[in-house]
Amino acid sequence: MRSLLSAWLDNPLGDRVRHLLGHNPPRVSRPMRKASVVSDIFPWRVDDTWETRFELMNVPSFLMPETAGPDRVEFQIFDSGGRLVHAFLKDVAPFTRVQIDLAEHLSGHCGYGGFACFHAGGGAPGLKAAASHLCERGYVGFKRRHDKVWSYVHGNQAALASPGWRGVPELIHGWAAGDQVYRPQLSFDDCLAAEIFLTNPTARRQAMTLNALDAARNPVARRRAEIPPGGSILVDFDIRAYDIRYVECVGRPNMWRPVVFKHYETHFDVLHS
Repeated sequence: MRSLLSAWLDNPLGDRVRHLLGHNPPRVSRPMRKASVVSDIFPWRVDDTWETRFELMNVPSFLMPETAGPDRVEFQIFDSGGRLVHAFLKDVAPFTRVQIDLAEHLSGHCGYGGFACFHAGGGAPGLKAAASHLCERGYVGFKRRHDKVWSYVHGNQAALASPGWRGVPELIHGWAAGDQVYRPQLSFDDCLAAEIFLTNPTARRQAMTLNALDAARNPVARRRAEIPPGGSILVDFDIRAYDIRYVECVGRPNMWRPVVFKHYETHFDVLHS
């Protein structure tokens, strides 16, 4: 009976049923449509201090060079509440890369949020035949306006499939029945301050707790918040004031890895844990 149930649930619709029932939910649900392409939700920061850009490549041409052609990529930019700020198209020639300046497409919005990009070439017959979906997990660059060097970090959470079941992008990242703890595998005692950037890659509003710990792993500071679907939060810690050595993320999304900004006297670094 168990094997029959597992076979019945081994499909995109079954992935969603498993989430609803809390029965061994997958880390990422398979897109409902075979022609869907997948994108991470990448973080952006644009204000008087920060600039953000994305390194966009014609990914289908590198995957399928024998049929390489121009790639039309759809960008969708969201604010911190997960609301769509702006959408636009960008054409990319085969085997090339272009830089996307997020400030040019924010329609005057500033602050922080997330964005996704969907490649038109993701519906190629070869990908469909292999039951695969093209996923954009490229590199986003950050720079403070007085700096000369960009710092880059790649995507880390497959989150959106387009077109979705109802013709709009669908959040596909999974969540668990109860809270999980994710501890970034790095120490914070080498920097002056840190910012933790979390995006909610799931279709449900998620409660988040960030615990800052000292060298003995005792809690010394705590931040709590709720993040709407597709939304983001940026939490800062004064490392020296609290003698922080580690940080842990508590919430239901699977493998809820943050983007970490570490600030030093002369520079900053951005990385995954």
